[in-house]
This record gives sequence, C-alpha cells and structure tokens, in this order.
Amino acid sequence: MSALSLAIELPPARMDRQIIAPIVLLALLLVARRCFSEGSGVPSLKEEGLRIAAAATAAYVYSALGFWLLEEVEFHHNFHWAEALRQAALFLSLVGGGILPHTAYARWFIGSIHTLTFAVLAYAGWALFRPAVYHFQQRAQELSIAQALVERYGRSVQDYFKVWPDKSFFFHPSREAFLAYRVGRGVAVVLGDPVGPTNLLPETIRRFENFCRSKGWRVAFHQILPESLPVYESLGYRHMKVGDEAIVDAGEFSLAGSARKQLRNTVSKLERQGVRAEWLTAPLSPEILAEAGEVSKEWLGLPGNRERQFTLGWFREEVLRETPLLAARDKDGRMLAFLNPVESYRGGELSVDLMRRRSDAPNGVIDFLFVKLIEQARENGYERVNLGLAPMAGFRPGEEADRLERALHGFFQKSNHGFRFRGLKEWKGKFATEWEPRYAAYRHTLDLPALGLALARVSELPHGRQA
Repeated sequence: MSALSLAIELPPARMDRQIIAPIVLLALLLVARRCFSEGSGVPSLKEEGLRIAAAATAAYVYSALGFWLLEEVEFHHNFHWAEALRQAALFLSLVGGGILPHTAYARWFIGSIHTLTFAVLAYAGWALFRPAVYHFQQRAQELSIAQALVERYGRSVQDYFKVWPDKSFFFHPSREAFLAYRVGRGVAVVLGDPVGPTNLLPETIRRFENFCRSKGWRVAFHQILPESLPVYESLGYRHMKVGDEAIVDAGEFSLAGSARKQLRNTVSKLERQGVRAEWLTAPLSPEILAEAGEVSKEWLGLPGNRERQFTLGWFREEVLRETPLLAARDKDGRMLAFLNPVESYRGGELSVDLMRRRSDAPNGVIDFLFVKLIEQARENGYERVNLGLAPMAGFRPGEEADRLERALHGFFQKSNHGFRFRGLKEWKGKFATEWEPRYAAYRHTLDLPALGLALARVSELPHGRQA
C-alpha cells in the first residue's frame, strides 16, 4: 500500500495523533532550544521567517495552480479555485485531501507536492539552526587595547598585522591577552598565536574555542611559531607545517662569492644604468605617497597581481605615510619601485609589507631593493631581515614530518600553485641565510580542507579596497 493511500485511508483520529505528536515535540524543542546551542548561533528570526514564508508561499501557489489547471481525468474531479486552494493546503501538510490520482501524471504531481513540502521543511531547519553568520566588526576601544598588548607582548612579524582593520578580536576576560581572527566558510582562522603572557595563552585558546563552538564555527590557527606547539598539543590540537619564513642575518649577508654572483651582477648592472636607492623616512609627504600610488596601480595592473589581506597588508595611504619607504629611482629621478619596511615585534628584526614596481621597471629592480634594504638594516642596527613566508615549500634534511604533511606538500609542489610556491622559495633563497618553520594548528584531519578554503576567503580583499 502506498504512503499516499495509507494517509488517505487512516481514520481521522489516528491522523490527528500523528500530527499532534510532531507538533508537541517541536514545541518542546523550541522551549529547550538554549540547551542545544552546539553548532548554532542566534539567527534573525524576522529575516529568516520572511524567507521561509516566501518559500512556503511559492510551494502553495505551485500546488494550487496545479490543481486548478489539471484536467478532470487526472483525479476524476474538476477543481475550482476554492477547492484547488484547499487541496493544496492539505497535500502540502502531508494530510491528503481525500482524492486519488488516476493517471501517472497525477501521481507525479502529488509526489512533486510532497517533495516541495520536505524541501521547505529542510530549508526552514537550515535557516533557523545553521551556524551563526559572521559579521565583521572592530571597535576603536578594542583596537586600542590590542595595540597596547602587541607593543607589550608581541614577538613576531605576524603581530604587526593583527591590529589591521580586517581582523576581529577575542580577549581573555582579564583583557591581558587577545587573538586576532576572521571567519571564512564557517572556520574562524586565527592569525598566529594569541598575544599576551604565556600563562594566559591556553585559557585564551580554550575560551575562544568555546565561543566558536557556540557559533557553529570550526577553529584553526595559521602561522604559529614552533615554540608554541606544546601549548596546542596540550589542548588536543594537531599541527602541520605550512611553510618557512626566509630570514636574512644582516651581519652575515654579503654579495661576495659565487653563491650570490648573479645577485651581485644585477645590482652592478642597475647601478651602471643610473638606478639608485633612496631611503625615505616617515612621515611621507603627499608627493611621495602620490608617486608610490602610481607605482602600486601599475603593479596591480600586471597579470596575477592583486591586493590581499589577513596575513599581509594592502596599500593604505594612512598607514604608508607613517612608515619608511625604500624607493628605486632611475637617472631622471622617476620612482621605479618601492619596498615598505615594517617593524617586526621580534627584537632586532625588520620585515617588509608591500613591494611594488612599475610595469616598465628594469628586470631585477626588486632584487636590487632587497639588497639595499639588508644593507640599510645592518647600518641601522638590525640583526636580521624577515622576508616573509614561503608556503608549502617542503622540508629541510632531517626535519620531522608525518606522511600527511609530506603528501600535502608534495601535492602543492606538483600543482599549479606549487610552481608559484617553488618559485617564491627559490627567489627568497637568493637572500635567506636561514629558514624558520611556521605551522597551522587544527582539531581534526577533515578540518584541513576547510582551513584551505577559509584562508582563500579571508585573504580576499573586498572590491571596495582594491586599488
């Protein structure tokens, strides 16, 4: 006997009991909904109610029109408007209207109404109980506290980017520690380690995880330091190497010898052409900022170049104005390229944010600028220059890695991304005197694909910020 026939033949009292039981259960779940906060935030009931009502109305109109337009042969009944509306309501509620389909088309139509009913119910469940939507916000008071904590406890170049306007903050209740994060595709991605006293870091991570669990978000940490791994392991996190930061020992770096012969030749060639480096101190003048803006605009017009965020900065005049600039100029004084040196919160370390060149700049002009940057850093008393991350660049001899890590690094190195990754490490390798690993921390192996998708999302700069 079909489900439709059974619904039609059930006595009214039995149908009433079948209808009442789910309604009572739903009412109990609604009353106790605060006990089931796992994986769900608080939706906008007004907004979601309107969407659910629109879906239900569309299903009702479809069903009523169908009954009204059907030929009499389909159900041995001619439906007028009032009857069509009534039958649509009965069949959408899975009660049935006391009529039987007499053709294959009529049976298909009834089946389509039932399918719509389940689709609307599924959508309603998803809309009301899906993970909370992430709404980015950064309050001025929180930013001030975060900046003060970074100045006090910062220990890496990532800390410089944690107080940029693309981050949300989560604070320890004492306001003595915080972490910077952004949510993409249901994953709260934290940049680096929490900032604060070492003894508060485990509790800050635990509290943040509970906060994210109440929102239905997964949690992952990106570019954490090697010395922090025991903290994450003690909390049940796994880790994977995501790349190496290229470090230049400013005192050791030299263009002498065969290893840097090509780099030495590039610098000499450009100097013969009249290219010179100019160190511009902050605050930068409007004229300098305008020149840098022209260079940046041309760079963004080159294939494959675009602004990014989260792990690095983008062109912002108000920030650039307050940082030094190392510019390359031709013999006529025209700015060809520039680097934007930034302070790392690791003592004695200088790093770089932006590196931009004109479309017609001579080959090797960025190499030229990096050589001059390292030399200038040494003169200014810096011990090292951090050239940033070379992602998924493999493992050094003797470096420990499990099979999953090696498989993922191997996959990326063989993919289209891998050609770019390998090229980036080879380029930074022209300068680097050492490499420092950086890791991702995550809960479960299945979180890794989600982390990759989330990083792609949170790194995308909104179109309004693109130059």
